[in-house]
Amino acid sequence: MANEFTTAGVKFTINDSQIGGLISYPDMGSDPAKVDVSSMDDTLNRRYVDGLQDVSSYTFEFNNQTTNLTTAKSTEKNLTNTYSLEFPDGSKFAWSGSHKAYIGGGAVGDPVKFKISCSINSELAFTGGTISD
Repeated sequence: MANEFTTAGVKFTINDSQIGGLISYPDMGSDPAKVDVSSMDDTLNRRYVDGLQDVSSYTFEFNNQTTNLTTAKSTEKNLTNTYSLEFPDGSKFAWSGSHKAYIGGGAVGDPVKFKISCSINSELAFTGGTISD
């Protein structure tokens, strides 16, 4: 049996309150910086080790549902919130930080959307999930 799943049912939370209407989420991580550790002993190639990842912020996009935008706006004054992005198999990314919620741009006839931009101030923790068939 396959263990693949779709984005249907992905949940985003702030301080254990689910923010519904999630349309898109960013890459949950990034390529690490490459730190040059070459020396004059190296004669053919430079040598590198992985450095830190630059994940200063994550932006999530939502369909505008007034209660969800209100919840997001009410917590943006907090210096530290807890966030999670949970997948249908139960796997989850969790972190802490702060955020700003704002209405995204639009054109005639477009649905009104809002975004939450999270600034990260912790490690990005991953918990694996399981799929039951």
